[in-house]
Amino acid sequence: MVVVTDGENSCDGDPCAAARALKAAKPKLTINVVDVNGLGEGRCMADATGGRVLPMRSAAELPELIRKASGETPVPPGCGP
Repeated sequence: MVVVTDGENSCDGDPCAAARALKAAKPKLTINVVDVNGLGEGRCMADATGGRVLPMRSAAELPELIRKASGETPVPPGCGP
């Protein structure tokens, strides 16, 4: 799974707890986080699932970081083309 975040929690939820719950329900889940502010705010989601945080330094990097984050995420059998 790829999460693109600016680090602002605007949903009144706990993304870290949600990531832990998802990992418990889906042990093979990995969350890679593209951090558009470069502050590491999504690190807890990546850490909880064995993923990575990819900091964005400029808007031009976004497409490449999304490709990189999604390319590192293994596709389980039955989920791909």
